[in-house]
Amino acid sequence: NHNEENNTDRPLEHGQEAAFAERMHLLFERDHVSLNPRLRLTELAALLGTNRTYLSQYINQCCDTTFYDFVNDYRIHHAKLLLHSTDDTLDTIATKSGFNSLSTFRRAFLQREGKSPIEFRASNGKNSVSNS
Repeated sequence: NHNEENNTDRPLEHGQEAAFAERMHLLFERDHVSLNPRLRLTELAALLGTNRTYLSQYINQCCDTTFYDFVNDYRIHHAKLLLHSTDDTLDTIATKSGFNSLSTFRRAFLQREGKSPIEFRASNGKNSVSNS
């Protein structure tokens, strides 16, 4: 049962790991996969040509976080840009940023930023001089 399909179970060698990290970076930075509210670990693994076990271990070890938090960091970054540059409602921003619900967005935002999206917008809004 050791055919070609099983080669994704092996850990990557150093050069491969750098290429893997680069592909993952492009998926998030260029293709904005985190904006898909239905993004799952298995789906991301398939896009990267690996399996969910390896990807989960990679994120846990190399990024020192969970898949959920890793994706939400990108979503929150996107939401902060929208909070700063648009008058969109929080509901719209949550949806555009890839969150399934406003409550999930609020909870994740508060956990990561230490303030609510409304507080963030008030301190970093369009009329604010600071450009963070």
